[in-house]
Amino acid sequence: MNSVRKISKTIARALRDFWIAAGIALVFFVVVEVAYRAQSEIRHRVRVRSARNLPRGPTNPFESTTWWKDYWVDHGRVVSTLDWEPYLYVRNPTFSGKVISVDSLGHRVTPVPPSAAVKRVRIFFFGGSTTFGWFQRNEHTIPAETSRRLQDALGGQAGVDPTNFGVPGRVFAQEVFELILQLRKGERPDVVVFFDGINEVVAAVDNGQTGVTLNEINRAEDFRRGRELFEAADPGLANDRKWAGRVLRIAADRVQFVRSIARHMHPSAAPVSLISTDSAARGIVSTYSGTVGIVEALSRQYGFQPIYVWQPVFLTMKKPLTVRETYLLHALSRWDLPQIRDLHVMLPPLISAAVRPIAGSRFIDETSIFMNDSLDVYEDAIGHTYERAIPGIVDSIMPAVTAAARRALGLPADSLAGAKIH
Repeated sequence: MNSVRKISKTIARALRDFWIAAGIALVFFVVVEVAYRAQSEIRHRVRVRSARNLPRGPTNPFESTTWWKDYWVDHGRVVSTLDWEPYLYVRNPTFSGKVISVDSLGHRVTPVPPSAAVKRVRIFFFGGSTTFGWFQRNEHTIPAETSRRLQDALGGQAGVDPTNFGVPGRVFAQEVFELILQLRKGERPDVVVFFDGINEVVAAVDNGQTGVTLNEINRAEDFRRGRELFEAADPGLANDRKWAGRVLRIAADRVQFVRSIARHMHPSAAPVSLISTDSAARGIVSTYSGTVGIVEALSRQYGFQPIYVWQPVFLTMKKPLTVRETYLLHALSRWDLPQIRDLHVMLPPLISAAVRPIAGSRFIDETSIFMNDSLDVYEDAIGHTYERAIPGIVDSIMPAVTAAARRALGLPADSLAGAKIH
């Protein structure tokens, strides 16, 4: 009996000592974590205060508008509340802001002058953020400007019914998937316009392979986490143990000073390109032209007129640089962008050579459209433009859009000869 008591006391003392040690360790971790977070916050505030004292770059023309603050409010709402979309990953949220509005189907609102004409031209616009209209109000996106001009050109002969399918981050293949889903639902466009190039290049460089979406690694991580959550929902001690292990890993990952130590012990290697520039160029040309071939087959089956636009980009500007654009290029020199820049330089003639035999004049290379523009064009280094640049972008596509609309309506070849084309 005494031996049992002695064993019980020993166990009790061991448990007590364990909990005391655990409590001390926990207090230590909390104190160190609080101190680490405090010094991080102090350093951040010092950096912010120092940055405020640095000379600002040239004035951004966007910030001289009366509506830019309203835009940022709406922009933040779009980015933070994107919805899930089967097959396509994401769709735009539905809301009505001051300068950005998205309808119940996730399409950016595209104002167009009303027309009572019985004949209608349905025109679909596909692309990423440049098509959606980042840094532009509803009335000044590429789809809005194009539709307004087309309606002006058609006059009373037909009305224009546009739909902006632009979603930030989408690549050409996703746009075609969206088109297929629309056709499957019974939608029948007359003209379909694709704006691409920027996201195709970035996706290839980021993923180290061509023919995939932007941030594909994030989708793979989402799948992995989903599998883990699914496993954790099963009953049984083994799954409870896995769940406890995941909780501990998540908790450890939230301890900032532990993360700091881990970064110093295992510094991340410099990003390594998984694909050569030549291979990336060949892959992009192959996947883009192959996708054009699919669209052409769909157009023959469903009777729409497709138009393909290869976008202008900041990194390969052929124009007189403004003070602001020179500043942006200088800032870019600190980034590791040579492969993206080189691809943008290489691709236009290669894409043209591959796609023109398939699409003819319905393929439009816009990479040099601003070569004589001495004013600010690009808002950022990605390729988003100011509103003032939209008319120039639309100038180059209007002949193809007008011709496609004419064919879709069955109008005589010279019926729009005297129409007003801005």
